[in-house]
Amino acid sequence: MQATISSTYQVVIPKQVRENFHLKLQQKLTVIEKDKMLILIPPTSLDSLRGIAAGARIDNYRDKMCTVSLLSGFAPLNQTYFKLNGVK
Repeated sequence: MQATISSTYQVVIPKQVRENFHLKLQQKLTVIEKDKMLILIPPTSLDSLRGIAAGARIDNYRDKMCTVSLLSGFAPLNQTYFKLNGVK
């Protein structure tokens, strides 16, 4: 599909795309420029993200393990971090 830029730099989103994405009048879109492309992203409501990580294990996640390994060289900070974050 193609769209044309008007003399006022407006672009009409084709009807099929508007319907597929359920776009509404006056709706805001995020515009991202990447690799010589323009990307239009409709907003995502927080309600639609609810439950996206249901069942995810949080006891062994990467950031926590990396932080612990980085702090292992700093004994005074180590004890403070472990106490504050319940790490054994």
